[in-house]
Amino acid sequence: MMPDQILFSTANFPPLGGGISHYLYEIVRCLPPDQVQVVGLPTPGWEVFDSQQRFSIRRLGVPARWSPSSPQFKFMPPFYFWRLACERQTRFIMCGQAHHSLLLPAWLLRQIKGTPYGVFTYGLDLLRPQTRAHRGLFSALLRAAQVVFAISQGTANTALGLGVKPERIRVIHPAVNPALLTSKTPPETVRQRHGLQGKKCILTVGRLVERKGFDTVIRALPAILEVIPEAHYLIVGGGPAEAGLKALVADLGLETYVTFAGPKSRDEVADYYLTSDLFVMISREIPEKGDVEGFGIVYLEANLLGRPVVAGRSGGVADAVVHEETGLLVDPRDPAGVAAAVVRVLSDSDLAQRLGENGRSRVLSDFSGAAAAQKVLVALSDSCLAR
Repeated sequence: MMPDQILFSTANFPPLGGGISHYLYEIVRCLPPDQVQVVGLPTPGWEVFDSQQRFSIRRLGVPARWSPSSPQFKFMPPFYFWRLACERQTRFIMCGQAHHSLLLPAWLLRQIKGTPYGVFTYGLDLLRPQTRAHRGLFSALLRAAQVVFAISQGTANTALGLGVKPERIRVIHPAVNPALLTSKTPPETVRQRHGLQGKKCILTVGRLVERKGFDTVIRALPAILEVIPEAHYLIVGGGPAEAGLKALVADLGLETYVTFAGPKSRDEVADYYLTSDLFVMISREIPEKGDVEGFGIVYLEANLLGRPVVAGRSGGVADAVVHEETGLLVDPRDPAGVAAAVVRVLSDSDLAQRLGENGRSRVLSDFSGAAAAQKVLVALSDSCLAR
């Protein structure tokens, strides 16, 4: 028995960027269009985007500045409840992340109409509420969900720790769409743009936040340069940690070895992956802030384009990177260990090629949107039958 209509209630959805937005879109676009509808925020540019989709999207009647990161978002439950309540053919509500603004309206509709609900979880959205006063309510709403989709086994373990029944948890990894990672600029052009001719390029792509471990790579760089003097660290992204990272680079006298390229569009990211010799992101967990890397789709993107990776062993990263097969996993708090791993890959072309080729094959075979969507349909069918 399949739900007549799966209603995705989400704050993160294109044209808004970000990992959650990309994750959900790759699933939704592969579901039967007549069985899915999205309820989301009016992100700038949504009119054009929505008109190009095969499935239906309803945007809330709130200002576009009310983003998931804005202070107003925590007051959004009434807006979501009204929109969800207006949909008459809904048989299942899927919350795009574990946030009370999405979970509470879904729970209320279950009490009123009996409509079951589920939730996608990523790690940070589970841990951060545990540091706040409403953690009891949040955890109760999470445990009441009929199905909990976890982005990785690490996130699934976190959900188990919060009391979610194991039979309600399903792991669904992110999907990568090769069509969205097509290079338009030759690597040499990008290298010339940043003065990287003749360099061994180490790349990180991501929001500049503490969890991503940019500072660890910077601290590892002096040891890397001792062995590979032509190494250069290229950072793509922007965020609140940028000023601090630039100050660290200056303190260590590494200005000529680190380039901050700034944020890039989806159309440009592939150019930078192909410019690099090695992709590195040393994500770490920050327990006091409830901050953790739920998965790390950038590792898959780098692998898809044949690049080896070095990653921090934390959160759900071990689901994204297979140690010694598609990349190397290291202690995210050990700059010396990071340096050793980077030097090992950059010094061994056979190893780098093997990791990159294995990574590409794994992404193409195991991380498609169609496979993820099918897992969702099976889980929702099982959940409906179990009601």
